Amino acid sequence: MVPKTWLLDVDELDTQVALMRTPAAIAAGGFVVGLTAGELAKALDGRAFLAADYWVTIAVCIPFLLATRRFDLRGVGPVLRAWLTIAAVICTMRLAYFCAWSYSRRPLSVWLVIVLLEAAVGAAVWVAVYAVMWRVRLPSR
Repeated sequence: MVPKTWLLDVDELDTQVALMRTPAAIAAGGFVVGLTAGELAKALDGRAFLAADYWVTIAVCIPFLLATRRFDLRGVGPVLRAWLTIAAVICTMRLAYFCAWSYSRRPLSVWLVIVLLEAAVGAAVWVAVYAVMWRVRLPSR
């Protein structure tokens, strides 16, 4: 028998918000891990570590990795929600730039896969923003 604490109640607001934020957290976490591995590989290869680019990218990814309850805190909550929204805008701009840049450099079939995957990441990011903003507007229990 499965303990009751392991089961998710999908009718609960916290569970719904967590499930809506999970894909963006996975994408941001994977991006951070990949970026870190890439920068370490560059350092081992003797190329320069671009610290500013690295930390700006980490700053864009951080709000997607934070716990949802932090977005409800007084004082800090509005700042975190604004940071999350700005990060989603930056992420969308990066996705659009990358898809446009890769159009002439990739075969059409590869480019279409890139666009579909990037669109999925962009959708996940905006669903996370919606989930946090939706939670804030709902009355507290």
